[in-house]
Amino acid sequence: MWSMKNEPRKITLPPPPIVGEVSLFLGENPSISERELALAAGIPPESLNRVKNRVRHDMMSENADKLRIAMKGLRPDLPTPVVQEAGGE
Repeated sequence: MWSMKNEPRKITLPPPPIVGEVSLFLGENPSISERELALAAGIPPESLNRVKNRVRHDMMSENADKLRIAMKGLRPDLPTPVVQEAGGE
């Protein structure tokens, strides 16, 4: 017999901070594509796409740092972000 107690709980995690930073950056810079940003950062475009579309729930901190450096390089007028993150990002 099946009961509700046997169903696994689905936990929804908030997106990592880099997702918001990238979304804001791309929204303010429509001439730069998600793919261009990923390539400028030296990470596979698929990695960024998976995190942004919530297929993956986290990103290695070194890849997040590469994205931040690429955003700064593509828009030198942006302030340098100082972000302390916990966990995998």
